[in-house]
Amino acid sequence: MEQDLYTFIHLPDRMCKALEDKDVRDYLMKWGMKGNLVVQYYTFNQPFQTHRKEEFVQSFFTDTLVYTTLVYNQSVIGRKVSQVSFETIPCTILSMEFFDRLMDPGNGVIRSDKSIIQCAEEEVDGFYVEDNLRNVILNEGSEFYKLFSDSERKQFLWSIFTHLCLGGEWCQYEFSVEPYLMVAKLLYKDLVSVERVGDSSELVVRSVVLRVQTYDENGSPLVPRQRHSLQDCVYLVIDPFKRSVAVLSHSYGGTFCA
Repeated sequence: MEQDLYTFIHLPDRMCKALEDKDVRDYLMKWGMKGNLVVQYYTFNQPFQTHRKEEFVQSFFTDTLVYTTLVYNQSVIGRKVSQVSFETIPCTILSMEFFDRLMDPGNGVIRSDKSIIQCAEEEVDGFYVEDNLRNVILNEGSEFYKLFSDSERKQFLWSIFTHLCLGGEWCQYEFSVEPYLMVAKLLYKDLVSVERVGDSSELVVRSVVLRVQTYDENGSPLVPRQRHSLQDCVYLVIDPFKRSVAVLSHSYGGTFCA
């Protein structure tokens, strides 16, 4: 029996609490991300099934109520996509202790006062690396890069953190790591759903996270528009229990909101 397609309803009145926080908004302004880092919410009708992820993504971006409301680069997409691709992003981290090794002064990235250790400037992947935090994130040739494994770098929390650290085109970098960790924690907490395992006290993440790329009828990248840019991204954060999806997107460059 053929299964019905997913259909979606936009929730324009649902806001991401983190992005409504004044301190967060001020930081995003400083990092050149305000207005370009966006979270939007939708609900869907059918039960989410992991083996139907491709159908889910295809249905999402071809649903009229989605492409006439979904904002990217400060404008509505406005048209149905012709092709989608996606990758599943691991999302299993439950604590900010994940960053403990980064915070250890003995590792040479962050001092005990939470300030970021500076270094000689070097360009990596189009970004100016001026401190050891960005060496950890970008510079595979750096001794600091090995602090996190390849599998850990695929985690959704790591993705959020690194997007914030790299910022927008007109980013003013922080000299302390604390703002990046604070905003990453708030965003992650708002976007990701957890649940208890049976009657135990153990918690697990129930959200499914997909990083997506869409194309127009000519095969050109549509959303995000710069396919290989680290800072152009669209994530679908799906809560199968609540049948909701949060869309986290960031477009790099251009203007940003004051």
